[in-house]
Amino acid sequence: MGFPIFITQKEFVSQLSSCLSKHIGETGKNFTCVVKRNRDLKGGDFVVPKGHSQDLLSEEMLATFKRACQEKACGNGIQIQTVSASPAFPVCIFLHRGTVFQSVLSEVKKQGSAYGIIRYGHACERCHRVVLLHLSALTSKVIGPGVESCLPINCLRSLTLLNHMRQLLVTNRHTVRCVPSQLTSHAEHLFKLLEIDYPGPADLTEVTNRLKTAAMKSKYRCDRWQQGETEKQTTGFPCTSPPGEEDSCVSINLRQFLMDNPALTGFDKNINIADVIKNGHPTDLLHGVSCLEKEYCSCKQDSIGQPDVSVSVLHLTPHSRSFINQQVALLWRILSPAASSVKQVHLVHGPTVAPPSVKHQLTPETFYSLIENEMREAAVMKYGDQVQGPGWERSITCLTQATVKMELLNSSCRNTVKLSIPQNTDDLGGPKRCGTFVMYNCARLAMLFSHFNQAVEKGTYPEMPPVEEIDFSVLREEEEWILMFNYLWPYPDVVAEAVACLTPASTSPNSIGIHTHKVCNFLVSLSQHVSTYYSRCHILGESRPHLYALMFARLYLMKGVHQVMRNGLALMGIQPLNQL
Repeated sequence: MGFPIFITQKEFVSQLSSCLSKHIGETGKNFTCVVKRNRDLKGGDFVVPKGHSQDLLSEEMLATFKRACQEKACGNGIQIQTVSASPAFPVCIFLHRGTVFQSVLSEVKKQGSAYGIIRYGHACERCHRVVLLHLSALTSKVIGPGVESCLPINCLRSLTLLNHMRQLLVTNRHTVRCVPSQLTSHAEHLFKLLEIDYPGPADLTEVTNRLKTAAMKSKYRCDRWQQGETEKQTTGFPCTSPPGEEDSCVSINLRQFLMDNPALTGFDKNINIADVIKNGHPTDLLHGVSCLEKEYCSCKQDSIGQPDVSVSVLHLTPHSRSFINQQVALLWRILSPAASSVKQVHLVHGPTVAPPSVKHQLTPETFYSLIENEMREAAVMKYGDQVQGPGWERSITCLTQATVKMELLNSSCRNTVKLSIPQNTDDLGGPKRCGTFVMYNCARLAMLFSHFNQAVEKGTYPEMPPVEEIDFSVLREEEEWILMFNYLWPYPDVVAEAVACLTPASTSPNSIGIHTHKVCNFLVSLSQHVSTYYSRCHILGESRPHLYALMFARLYLMKGVHQVMRNGLALMGIQPLNQL
């Protein structure tokens, strides 16, 4: 039996809440169905908190509610086993676990790498949403002719967040365009190390000249030579630019612009005068505005003929450059007529710090090399002279990238990330590295399927039957239900909630609903449960016909777990390993 209609866990909870309101609402109480996710789901898969009902409901009302839910759920294959009451909760809902396994695992097999992508009738399909992703961190100072200073370690975090956010937005049905920037040689090398694609610089001559003209004619022009002339009258000091050369230095009064537009709130209170032209040349601020304007105009040109196109700009910046990035956003509003109606939101991430034991300056390249050496030494300690050749080099590269990226993504983007660097051989590839732990468990499952396929070729096991023919009621271990209920089923909701909202939650432009740590933490927790389950339960048992039903059910469960892990790693730009 197939299940063509799939329903996410969040949608299923919404249906339960609707049934509660309709069939038990006459009691005058407001009911809320809450998903209970903990290690012990024996007390109910879904429950109604006690605070929403002072008295236990009658058995008749519970039976009515169960029938209503069964009627509503009949189209998606998931059935309710029991509805009861307990001293802790007035309503305890127990699902028919076999139908959940069947519905979810059928969907995972059907969608494969697309499982988790929003596709089920959401409103976003009616409006083409484009996000311009602007990264304001790839700057380095020139310390000599043709010599650039190294990028700060926090740039590594900026690039990792950029790539993860781009994948999250695409998965949630946004079209993402990265704003091109003039990359330094250090930035280009860093993109190659992490295998992240980023657009190269565009020709900004025409756009920059147009913005320079707009700045010269802007009503918010407030050149520093004029400030100097006023200062000269009061202090006797000369102005900074003599009359006749006023257009060689042009500044914009951002504070006055904010005063004239009180709806724009949440900006730094110290924002005042911003230089856009200095000694006849555009400043870095104007260069940033030119990049935004160029990509926005290109986006609008590409959108001609497409109805209902919504364009917004997401600024990603470290806290140390937040002030500069706010100036760029405001200047764009002032100098470009089109930018005044564009929604701009800011995501500011916290700093990245090295441990106190590191006495020298830690650059992104240095940290990457340290992790790469750690992965190589750990492999040599375990496998000895086998660690050589292109295959091993690729595995070490994948482990290094996974370790670096997950080290930077396992904390909320607003928090400070404290990097971990091993001090002795006992720490090499240890459990503190969440990236290697997730990669290990993903490879462990890949090897499981490889061993099964080899056994099938040898005639030890029969081929796996279609998922529709599997009896999942044989999965009776609580750990199996935890893997399904807490991880496989809610995975699409986790991905959707990671980019909950691009609209500021308050008056601050930085309060947006983007949670870049959710997927990483989800995979780490999933790996912990998979590791425990895999170590305790035998998947490939003896080749006896009466054991095949359980083996096939467990294999399909592990296939679902493996697919979710691969999909989650892909969202972070990590390539999984197929063998240990």
